[in-house]
Amino acid sequence: MSTITEVTKQKRSKKEELKKDLILLSRPIQMQVTLQNSEINYDQPLGQIIRQAREMQGVTRKKLSELSDISEDQILNIESGRTKQPYLDTIIRLTKALNLDSKRLISKGKEINYDLPIGQIIKQAREIQGLTCEKLSEISEISKSQTYSIESGKTKKPKLDTIIKLIQVLNLDSKRVISKYNEINYDLPVGQIIRQAREMQGLTCKKLSEISEVSTAQIYSIELCKTKCPRSSTLIKLTQALNLDVEKLILKCNEINYDLQVGQIIRQARSYV
Repeated sequence: MSTITEVTKQKRSKKEELKKDLILLSRPIQMQVTLQNSEINYDQPLGQIIRQAREMQGVTRKKLSELSDISEDQILNIESGRTKQPYLDTIIRLTKALNLDSKRLISKGKEINYDLPIGQIIKQAREIQGLTCEKLSEISEISKSQTYSIESGKTKKPKLDTIIKLIQVLNLDSKRVISKYNEINYDLPVGQIIRQAREMQGLTCKKLSEISEVSTAQIYSIELCKTKCPRSSTLIKLTQALNLDVEKLILKCNEINYDLQVGQIIRQARSYV
């Protein structure tokens, strides 16, 4: 009796598979008719391409989930851009279900977004290559905890030699990643800009003091924001030593804080003159 039940189940599963294959085979014909009036824009992000193709064919997320064997939540995350780099297998299933150009979509799925922060670039490249943090750690000889810390953004400025190792292992564009690494954030307070630039160049406060002829105590005071508005002559010395944008730093330093009390605003403005 159990053997008969198993055979019945196998027949049903084969029928279901055949039904799904027939639906998928009929999809290209429907797609060709639809594309006569509008074509897929492959210049869009991956998620928007999937959404456009699905809507053009009048397919709901639920239906696409059935056709591709991908959960509705996954499809929603891809379409909304939350999942920017889905697995290769996921992309292939969606391209088959929607009759899309698989080569163009796969290459789109493998594009690195160099506008992201360094940690996210590393994470994106690792996931595209199907590597776990553990595997990346083994190949690059960088600890797993370090890798997690960089990817999560906790370590915003890892050591340059660490970045170079990751670039080599993940085959990233070294110029673009290192230029990203060397970007100064001029939206920070003056003291933090000075500190960021000093640390990026591997300088101690003592060494910066020697190069700029500004005392170590002054540098500490500026970096800790105890001295919020150093004199212009001090700023010029530090910006020249650290190769910073002098005008940006002086303008930043001369910003008036109008949230202060009237007397403090007057005092602040007088100190700039």
